[in-house]
Amino acid sequence: MKEKIAAITGEVEEVIEERILENPNVNQVLRFSYLKQVTFVGLVFLVLIGDVISSSFPRLSYIYWLSMVPILGFSAVFLETSRVVNQGGSLSRLATLQTTHWGGTAMAVVVIFFLLKNGQVDDTGAGLAIHVILALSTFLSGVYLGWKFYSLGILLFITALLVGYNAEFATMLLLTFIPITILGLYLEDHFFLPVIRRKKTTPSRATSH
Repeated sequence: MKEKIAAITGEVEEVIEERILENPNVNQVLRFSYLKQVTFVGLVFLVLIGDVISSSFPRLSYIYWLSMVPILGFSAVFLETSRVVNQGGSLSRLATLQTTHWGGTAMAVVVIFFLLKNGQVDDTGAGLAIHVILALSTFLSGVYLGWKFYSLGILLFITALLVGYNAEFATMLLLTFIPITILGLYLEDHFFLPVIRRKKTTPSRATSH
């Protein structure tokens, strides 16, 4: 088992190194000053679409939230890679953390999938379950990605609860999306939740050592 995990981690590290760091166009994007802000707003918009679907077409919510698993995982990997590129750090550690984190998320989603296929939950229940799993995974990503992912996780928790209680869309928009988006953008440098800080190094290409 340990060898398999090490092999998967190595593959992730290789993809990051060959497909991302060695691509000059992608490397330029990774150094974009407002990458975190743009990614955060884009993910909030996708959550907004997901909650519209959950409220209006509950049976389709399962498919939508399932598709959000790789999107959120890729966003986390991309932003963490950006941090390594700009501040220095270990690609090995990045690959290990992200593989473990989002691999665990994927396993939880697979369990929900089998429960759905066995008739233990319906499409609506599966959609809400994946919604909550994504909320937890995104919130915990805040430990190494900062307040924006903390606030995105909080947003997913609250909207899952509101969708479960059939709250009106306008209520969700006013009580969650607008204030949490503003806070997520403003509170970047005002953490009151734990965040792993890295010492800044020369922003040259990161190594895996």
